[in-house]
Amino acid sequence: MNRAILRTMALICLLVSLLAGCTSGPPTVSALDGLQGYWEQEEESVNISGNTLFFYGGEDHWYQTEFTLPPGTDPKQLHATIVEDGSNNEHGHVGQVIVNLYKIEEGVLTLLPLYKDAPTDSFDVSGHGLYELERTDPREGRTRPPTSE
Repeated sequence: MNRAILRTMALICLLVSLLAGCTSGPPTVSALDGLQGYWEQEEESVNISGNTLFFYGGEDHWYQTEFTLPPGTDPKQLHATIVEDGSNNEHGHVGQVIVNLYKIEEGVLTLLPLYKDAPTDSFDVSGHGLYELERTDPREGRTRPPTSE
């Protein structure tokens, strides 16, 4: 083979290797394992199945999202894209991405949505919508969006 063909083949192999290492798709199975299940804090709940997260804050305040877990973040992050919106907001939130810090310690899932003025590197906050949800059994009607009749 001539040198030009060998160089082209080597370049293609290098590019394929780089692309394979740089993808960020859905969360890996191991990253998802600890998040799976039903979590609750007072009147709010989160149900996670696969890479779908359903937040329930009331019959007229719920969201279904698809999420990713970007690798290499410290603290860990969960990026949730709203795909269904059950809020009373006339404009809705479908398509909005909510970036959250998250951790699981002693059976408690802590989520901190990163709004404009929230810190991005710590859970030491007050008044920023910190959720501390305990793993529990699902309550009827709170694990998925209400169905229309």
